Amino acid sequence: MSTKSTPNSPRFFGAQFLRSLSLPRSLLTTAMTGMTMISLCVPANADINILGQQIGSDVVFSYSGSVNLTGLTIAGIGGVPVNAIVPLTASFAFTPSFVAPMDKYTYKAIDPNPFGSGGAQFATLSSGDNFGFDTLNNALLVPAGYASGNPLTGSLTFAGATLASLGVFDDGTYENVITPNFSVLITLVSGPPPEELSAVQTGLPMANVMGQMLISGNQ
Repeated sequence: MSTKSTPNSPRFFGAQFLRSLSLPRSLLTTAMTGMTMISLCVPANADINILGQQIGSDVVFSYSGSVNLTGLTIAGIGGVPVNAIVPLTASFAFTPSFVAPMDKYTYKAIDPNPFGSGGAQFATLSSGDNFGFDTLNNALLVPAGYASGNPLTGSLTFAGATLASLGVFDDGTYENVITPNFSVLITLVSGPPPEELSAVQTGLPMANVMGQMLISGNQ
């Protein structure tokens, strides 16, 4: 489900505010471009947020959040020790700790929301907690003994890759609702200017980012 700006969205009101300032056209364009990229970099509300972005010559998929196991059925200990994405089926496998056991849960079949057209793509590097979901087999993987609400984080790095080479869409957000109590949101960013992305990743408030852009635009 790719999201767009609507009259009720923060991006829409931000654009209206910028236009009300009567800024020069070139400066207005710069500011609105920055606001759009910031809105893409900040994941929306979901249980697990996955951010895929171009960083230099690599693509990095990072995830954070927690899982609500309510409505899921335990299917024992299992899982495939791989680190990969499957854009076409909206599946992920973050398993940097191959030797650590994982609990496998199953859920009712869903209509997956693909974030690309590519098949399985295997990561070069991985880090963090084991986590994954396979929409073809309706399986969810979490660390063994995992309790609902415990935080999970991790990342996959695809060295020397681009979103296009991985068969991933350029930009947008794609939500997969696993159960009524658990959803995963995938946000893709093809590559904002490094200074804008850095500001967002370090938690710099949007107002400060926009202020710096306005100042630089007047110089």
